[in-house]
Amino acid sequence: MRRAIPPRHHQVEIEIDGQKTEVDAGVAPLVLALSELPELYTASSCECDDSDGLAWVDFNPEEGHDRADLADLLDALQGRLRDSAAWGYFTMHWGLPGDDCPIGELRCDSQSIGKLSQCISRFAKGRQAKK
Repeated sequence: MRRAIPPRHHQVEIEIDGQKTEVDAGVAPLVLALSELPELYTASSCECDDSDGLAWVDFNPEEGHDRADLADLLDALQGRLRDSAAWGYFTMHWGLPGDDCPIGELRCDSQSIGKLSQCISRFAKGRQAKK
């Protein structure tokens, strides 16, 4: 019988589009904020990577959206984040057509998760209000 490997970090249950899932507690606000953007879905996350100590969330285009939609969204979002309050550290990147999944990743230091999540949520609400 195979045993499940327990998660390294404390998990919390969150709900996205009516689906419940567990994520690391420290990165939950960021996963929820990114999930407010209809063009993408979050694929995986971790509150602290061993290699650099950064939290990260991987994402892909949501059904009905393509890489170009996601690239446009991320360009706008990255500009908004850079123009906002001072961050400790964050970076966002995405792959080109033909790359393996995940297509995008947001990495940040743990001290920036709260402010970054709030900014992304405001950005998402602003986009929804314009439609």
